[in-house]
Amino acid sequence: MYPESLQIEVLTAYKKATNKRGTTVCTETDYSAWHAWALMNFRLAQQFSKSQIYRGSDNNASTHGGSNQRHSSSASSKTLRNLVVAAVRGFVKAISLGTKRWSASVQQDMLNFLSCLFKYGDHHKDIATTIDEGLSSIMLEAWLGVLPQLLARIHIQTSSIRSILHPLLTKLGAKHPQALMYPLSVLMKSPVSERQVAAESLMDSLKAHSSELVDQALLVSSELIRVAILWLELWHEGLEDASRLYFGEGNVAGMLDVLLPLHDQLETGPSTRREQDFARSFGRDLAKAHLFLKEYIRLTTSNGGTIPKSGGFGGQSTNSTQLSVEAEAALNQAWDLYYTVFRRINKQLPGLTSLELSHCSPALFASNKLELGVPGTYRVDGSYVKIEKFNPSVQVITSKQRPRKI
Repeated sequence: MYPESLQIEVLTAYKKATNKRGTTVCTETDYSAWHAWALMNFRLAQQFSKSQIYRGSDNNASTHGGSNQRHSSSASSKTLRNLVVAAVRGFVKAISLGTKRWSASVQQDMLNFLSCLFKYGDHHKDIATTIDEGLSSIMLEAWLGVLPQLLARIHIQTSSIRSILHPLLTKLGAKHPQALMYPLSVLMKSPVSERQVAAESLMDSLKAHSSELVDQALLVSSELIRVAILWLELWHEGLEDASRLYFGEGNVAGMLDVLLPLHDQLETGPSTRREQDFARSFGRDLAKAHLFLKEYIRLTTSNGGTIPKSGGFGGQSTNSTQLSVEAEAALNQAWDLYYTVFRRINKQLPGLTSLELSHCSPALFASNKLELGVPGTYRVDGSYVKIEKFNPSVQVITSKQRPRKI
């Protein structure tokens, strides 16, 4: 941490550089001055925060000087607040003056502005207020460049930050709905429930003015996932993971976490020609294996036992020896069936070089003249390439992950 006198001297010099020199025309030098001023305050705030953490741990080790510590803490909070407020105002001014909107330097200002929001937005009311006021001075389109960073925090629970972030995304969606369609569609399938709920809330706000677009985005995103990984591939990958967890780590609970959702999906029934073919070929054996899994769970938990996370089928259980033997037998019978299914799937996968869209996604095959844009084509000026239709043939690239070309 630099001496306080040096900090003041440096900040004063940078502040002088931001003063206008008798001209009303904004120049690149004006931008550079505000950029440097903001960055200096931001870095000092970061250093100050770190020094306070270390100082706080030292204070916790001591039980003396309570009133002095409270006074010091109050002064420290004020210093941090002043640094962050100055940084925020500087970044806002720099972003507003930046002539090259998408230059690396302006993007750095945007990201640092967001760092102030996410790191210090709940520290003091003045900081949140200054950030909120600064948003109105920044062109809405500028946020498109940092949209991934905004969406990555949509599940944040801090009210002072959430009350700034969500209205910003709502405004952005009102003017640029296409930009949010695919990212929100992906977040709605997030395994993190808070992120999923936040994405659904934002998507609902988009429905108010872009209902048809939202419906198309949800359909296309879900169907692209269906095409990207068929039931054949889902089960191949799932059985590989389950086998590693069970035979390699003895983690039966982890194995069940992988297999049971696949069985649930299979029991909902097929909705495409490809899924029907899979159900006819493997449905019977997998249904039997599912019954053996259920039997194992019943035998293991009937007398208060728990599904083991290590050590194999036995784990920690209060069952009798006979029940343990029966549970092991049920699990072995299930894996006999899984092994047979896996070998048959393994023989079919190398022949998976192309797909007929009508067989793996009738919904995409029937879609045409959509308002929804092709992923990655949306531009800041609002231009994009609309989806006219989908090619009826999908190429499967022959690599380990088997990506699609559609």
